[in-house]
Amino acid sequence: MNESSKLLSIWRCQVEKDMAELVLPDGCRDLIATIDAYGKVDMLITGIDKNAYEVNVKKGSTVIGLRLKAGSRFCWERQVQNQMQTQINHLEACSALLTAMENRLDQSEAYLLQAIEDWVVEPDPLVLDFISSVNEHQSYQPDFMSDRSLRRKLVALGGAPPRYWLGLKRVRQTGLALLQSSKSLAEIAIEQQYSDQAHMSRDLKAWFGSSPKKLRDQQSRYWDNLRSNDAFNS
Repeated sequence: MNESSKLLSIWRCQVEKDMAELVLPDGCRDLIATIDAYGKVDMLITGIDKNAYEVNVKKGSTVIGLRLKAGSRFCWERQVQNQMQTQINHLEACSALLTAMENRLDQSEAYLLQAIEDWVVEPDPLVLDFISSVNEHQSYQPDFMSDRSLRRKLVALGGAPPRYWLGLKRVRQTGLALLQSSKSLAEIAIEQQYSDQAHMSRDLKAWFGSSPKKLRDQQSRYWDNLRSNDAFNS
C-alpha cells in the first residue's frame, strides 16, 4: 500500500477522563475507531466538516484515527446510481471491520490501515491542484473549464465547492494568527483580507462557533486543532 497517496496521519488517544473533544473544520476526513474500556468498538467515518462540534468520549477508551488526504473518497461513494446498494455495501464493510477488530484488539491499527487500502479512492489531481493553489494564494482555472464546471467537478470529486476551500484556508489562518500574535483584532482582520473586524468575527463564529476573544481566552482548547494536519499541508 502506498500510504502517502491516501493517508495524511495516524493519531491515537488514551482517554483518562470523560471529556468533550472539540473538532474544528480542517478539510480532511477521518476513519475513527473508539474502543471502550470493555473492548467494544465503535467506528465513525467523518465527512468534510463545515462547522465546529464536540465529540463525547468516555474514560478508559482508546481512540485511533486515520486522517485521509484532502479529496479522498470511499469506494462506495462513487456508486451513485444505486444509493440503497451503496449504503448496504457501506454497512456491510463497516460491520465486518468491527467484528474483526473486536476479535483482535491488538491488531486494531493494522485492520484500519487495511481498510484504508481497500476502501479509499485516491484524491483526484484536479482537487489536489485546486487546494494547492488556494494554499499558495494563487488563482486556478484549468484550460477549457468554466467556473461553473470547475465548481461542479470539485463538489463531485472533492466534496465541496471552491468557496469552501477558500473560506477554510482563511479562517484557519486567521485562527492561528489570533493565537500566535498579540496584534489587535482590527489589524488581524485587515491582514487576513476581511472587510473589517466585524466580518472576521462573523466568519469565526460561523466556522468555529467562537468569537475572536473566546478563541484567545481559551487558547489551549483551540491550539491543537489549528496546528494539526489539515487539507493545506497534506
